[in-house]
Amino acid sequence: MVSFPVLASLLDSSVSSLPIHKTFFKYSDKMTAEKLNEFKIDVNIAFDYNGMFVELTAPQGTEQEDSNSSTIDKITGILNLSFNSIILITMCLCFFALSSNMSANLLEQTKEIGVLRAIGVKKSRIMMLYFYEAVVLVMASSVTGVAIGMFVGYTMTLQECLILDYDVGVFFPWQQFVVIMILTLICAFFSTVGPTYVLTKK
Repeated sequence: MVSFPVLASLLDSSVSSLPIHKTFFKYSDKMTAEKLNEFKIDVNIAFDYNGMFVELTAPQGTEQEDSNSSTIDKITGILNLSFNSIILITMCLCFFALSSNMSANLLEQTKEIGVLRAIGVKKSRIMMLYFYEAVVLVMASSVTGVAIGMFVGYTMTLQECLILDYDVGVFFPWQQFVVIMILTLICAFFSTVGPTYVLTKK
């Protein structure tokens, strides 16, 4: 690759007589649209002596970065969908286990519930009492599981940093954590309200 003056000297002619019909210029992606138009006008004026067509093209790395970012976005979306599906399946299993546990617990405490009803405790108060118990049980399990998962993930990230000699950031899944907390309240409510209502109705 040679410059125009060198090419003209090699051909023993002037720059204006070179048979150039089209020229490409690569510009930085940080260049603004106003400066880009000014540069294009100046270049066209400078090379207007032989009707040369000037075309400005972006760096090749820009298109590659766009494609890489779109690929990363797709992978992130697939991973989020997978993790949300796993959370739903796990919370469904947790709901059935909690329902059977709370039902057995309530059947064992039938006399206590009868005593509470005899001294004038309302049905809603008894329902909320066992609802709070289920919420504490499931939320403690969920928070403990998230904490253990973050600890294991952080240690694996540190190992990856040591192996690859590359800094990898740690990300806390706030979206999945909020989903877990909401499903915790739903599971606790439906696993206690039904059995408690049946027992207090007797």
